[in-house]
Amino acid sequence: MHLTKVRTLVKRVRAEIDAGEGKVADLLKQAVKVIDKAAQKGVIKKETAARKISRLTKAATLAQK
Repeated sequence: MHLTKVRTLVKRVRAEIDAGEGKVADLLKQAVKVIDKAAQKGVIKKETAARKISRLTKAATLAQK
């Protein structure tokens, strides 16, 4: 598990949210899984993981409305 993988997935989710396409839910699910795994492995802190997941989920929810 590498930090670059986390960053890449976060960027992909943000790009899909900005584009307004329908793949947001699938990418978000994948990103949450990778972020959680990175936190478990100690790549990022648990608080950081929770913050990233929260912000991505909030942005995705607002984009769907």
